[in-house]
Amino acid sequence: MASALASEEQLPFSWDKICELIESGELGRLIRYPDDSIRYSTWCDNIITLYGSTEKYFLEQRLGWHLPIEPLSPILLKNSDDYQILLNDFPYAFDKNITHFVLWTKVPFGQDKNGYLDESTTKSIQEFINKKFVTHFGQENVRWFKNYNSASSIPTISHFHILIYDRNRQYSSLKDDILEKINT
Repeated sequence: MASALASEEQLPFSWDKICELIESGELGRLIRYPDDSIRYSTWCDNIITLYGSTEKYFLEQRLGWHLPIEPLSPILLKNSDDYQILLNDFPYAFDKNITHFVLWTKVPFGQDKNGYLDESTTKSIQEFINKKFVTHFGQENVRWFKNYNSASSIPTISHFHILIYDRNRQYSSLKDDILEKINT
């Protein structure tokens, strides 16, 4: 979960800074604006009160999935009914030209003993990102990352973050157009 403002961070995060933090693995430095962190914490508290957990709410209400989660294909990102791409409801403090999506999947990620994505999973995700995002927006404008399990607010549902940098604001105000473009 992204923490409150760290005094040394310059917000909003620029695209170059985000790329640097993703490449270096310093994902814990990606944070929300202080007001957004408070709003997110309040939202989580309310959801837990109403649904018992954020996982239960997200699984049933946002994704429309139910336990047990049963993918149609055991292969990650093979069947489009096994994943959903949604806008991040509580994005980090990113430059306004960055659109922040989260891909949720029914297929569990392969991970090593330290909780890092294994080579096969990383390769599958990168191939998917190349096909669905890079072909439309260019390698220089697309990044993805998976938060460390300890920093994930919903670690029980496999998901990763996708960022699109739109220098010219061609798509940023048209989030539905982005989703339509990548789902074709």
